[in-house]
Amino acid sequence: MAYAAAHGERIRRLVLACTLAVWGEEAEAAMNGMIEKRRGQPWFAEAAQAIEEEQAGEFSSVEELIANVQRQAPLYFHRWEGNEQIGGVLFSDFAHSEPLHYFNTVEFPTFDLRGELRTIEAPALVVVGDDDMIAGPVCADAIVRELPDARLVTIPDSGHFVYIEQPEAFRAALTDFLL
Repeated sequence: MAYAAAHGERIRRLVLACTLAVWGEEAEAAMNGMIEKRRGQPWFAEAAQAIEEEQAGEFSSVEELIANVQRQAPLYFHRWEGNEQIGGVLFSDFAHSEPLHYFNTVEFPTFDLRGELRTIEAPALVVVGDDDMIAGPVCADAIVRELPDARLVTIPDSGHFVYIEQPEAFRAALTDFLL
């Protein structure tokens, strides 16, 4: 989003999938609701505790943050059962870099790209999973409200990784937009 705002002349079309431009009370409430809806799951207590620890900043190293995020993994899926293996692979990638730690500690406290979104002239597709607990429909709506030319596609029965949980619907949204 920041690149598209800074270099709009290089952007013909923009796809924003499972992302956010700002975090606030509405997004926080939506996230908490999505977390609570998973309460009956066997992994719920550990994953919910990991979220609380992350928000409280209860980690002193990148390694601790990585372990924390890996415990949160089930919350990022509409349905964790059947996605455990791919979830493990996705979340193990955090072990090779520090961007999440940097984002959480430096960027996130003041993160707000809404002003930049207003300058993006390229047509944009905003894709969101209807059950994405971190960058869900509330976050997608905030993006669409600011973009001058945006189309929103909400993919049912998917969490944060729509391209994994609903690959055909994701591909259809992209194809329809890009072709």
